[in-house]
Amino acid sequence: MSFAHLGFLPLVLLIFFGLAFLLIRYEAKAFLWVEKYWFYKRTILNKFSSVFFLLAIFLFLLSLLDLRGPSQSKKTVVPDQKTIIIVDSSASMLTEDVRPNRFLKSLLLARHFVKSAYGHQIAVVLFSDIQKRLIPFTDDLELLDSRIEALEKKIISKGGSNIAQAISESVQYFKEASKSMDSPTGNILLFTDSDETRVDFDLNVPDGISLAVVAVATRSGGPIPLKDERKFFWI
Repeated sequence: MSFAHLGFLPLVLLIFFGLAFLLIRYEAKAFLWVEKYWFYKRTILNKFSSVFFLLAIFLFLLSLLDLRGPSQSKKTVVPDQKTIIIVDSSASMLTEDVRPNRFLKSLLLARHFVKSAYGHQIAVVLFSDIQKRLIPFTDDLELLDSRIEALEKKIISKGGSNIAQAISESVQYFKEASKSMDSPTGNILLFTDSDETRVDFDLNVPDGISLAVVAVATRSGGPIPLKDERKFFWI
């Protein structure tokens, strides 16, 4: 290790010795007055405390020279990966067979993925009967994490799962972000309870796009805890 700003060492020493001179002179006058009027002589322990105080000032001034040394820049290749996270927000995602419920569990898993997705351009899509892109492609992982966390307060009361439409429109997002409209590339990470409400469940995914489906549900399932206008639960 070396100091990054070693050229400022003479200035640091000048400031330190100036402060030390002023402090020693002030303490000498102060304790002469105390000894004259209060008959109290300065103890060795008090002298040591002054020495350690000066040492602390010196170390603080020395730290301003930055012991980390000069900065070094390195070139790295960042993979140009694009990933769309799709989260099901249909009414069935309120089922609590997965704790705390399917929707909140999906958000938790999505946040875990985002925290380790360095080098990825990530977009977030929420869908039920219709789908909506909440966050366009970005590599700001802190922004993604905070926006996904904010979805925990989203109120879900109705809606089915149109998975085919959500994936189809997400493929279109890749085409818009890609230079080639014919062969888009990227990844789709889908969190759902797999409750497809359309009869024609046809996933037309291009070869350049990888699709991973995370089924957030148990085989036994459970009731959907919905409330009516009077805030009573109904199934």
